[in-house]
Amino acid sequence: MDVAIDWGADKAWLYDLGWGLLLLGVARPLLTYLARRFRRRHAQALHPVWSSTEAALRGPVLVILWVLGGYFVCKGVAGYFFGPDWVAPVRPYRDTLVLILGAWGLIRWKNELCLALAERRGSDREAVQLLGKFGGALILLLTLMWVLQTLGVDIAPLIAFGGIGAATLGFAAKDMFANFFGGLMLYITKPFRIGDLVYLPEKGVEGYIEEIGWYHSALRDREKRAVYLPNSVFATIQVINGSRRSHRRFLEKIELRYADLPHLAQLTHDVKDYLIGHPKVDSHLPILVNLAEFLPSSVRIDLEAYCFATKWEEFIPLRGELLAAVAEIVSRHGAQMPLPTSHVHLHTASPSSEFPQ
Repeated sequence: MDVAIDWGADKAWLYDLGWGLLLLGVARPLLTYLARRFRRRHAQALHPVWSSTEAALRGPVLVILWVLGGYFVCKGVAGYFFGPDWVAPVRPYRDTLVLILGAWGLIRWKNELCLALAERRGSDREAVQLLGKFGGALILLLTLMWVLQTLGVDIAPLIAFGGIGAATLGFAAKDMFANFFGGLMLYITKPFRIGDLVYLPEKGVEGYIEEIGWYHSALRDREKRAVYLPNSVFATIQVINGSRRSHRRFLEKIELRYADLPHLAQLTHDVKDYLIGHPKVDSHLPILVNLAEFLPSSVRIDLEAYCFATKWEEFIPLRGELLAAVAEIVSRHGAQMPLPTSHVHLHTASPSSEFPQ
């Protein structure tokens, strides 16, 4: 006896069920297999941009396939038992979930792409960070507007209300906007970068820049304390960037005895020749070794030169080397650096004058 299966007059539920099973049973496993095989074959030769794209989008795309596949399967089953219009109210929520998952994938891709670009040699990390923040804000804004429109919310009044409320919000949050635009100007003008040593004389703060944010920037001072400054502050104070110095100044003062004045001319000449011939001292910039002042018990000589060692950890050993060489030249000429001494003159009086009769 033949058994006839009534598939119903409307075969739409069958197509939906087929699409759902195709997405869950074929497309998702096939995509996972192809992505794994692609990574194995091209892991070394793959450009960082494409590698970051594949790593960021793999997870969201697989979740979207799960959502769409599950939706079509449920739609097909519900369409067979309850009719094709039973799952119609669920469609906006499906689209909303797909949009959110798509935004999640784009943000992941943006983060991976910015990380890959920042690690490239010679890349402008601050510009990459700025573009990444703008890209993230743009993705979130467009996703929010699209989700509201998908859920049936008219966004035109919201846009009009935003224009009216922008002025009120500007007055209420002027400090926040000042810091925001201050951070934007820091990214554009670039007075310092992450890792630079900066000194703020008005604030008495010196440290290494660790973060340039939208609202504030963070630096680590010499005591390893975190210091947070609003971005608007940098528009009104002096900023000294120590990491962009071309040279470091060697400025010292030494004292000699008055008895060494006959050797002073040759001594200063030899010290200057030594500084000119040193490979880490810039001989094209002024090198001064001169008698500067007569002190009560000594004469003072000023030494000034400019060294190529700009980093502090490199300059300190060089400074010690130069001072040791100057001390050796002073000793070679028979001169000495005076020690702090005092001379006491005692007057012996006669007993008759000390104790009058």
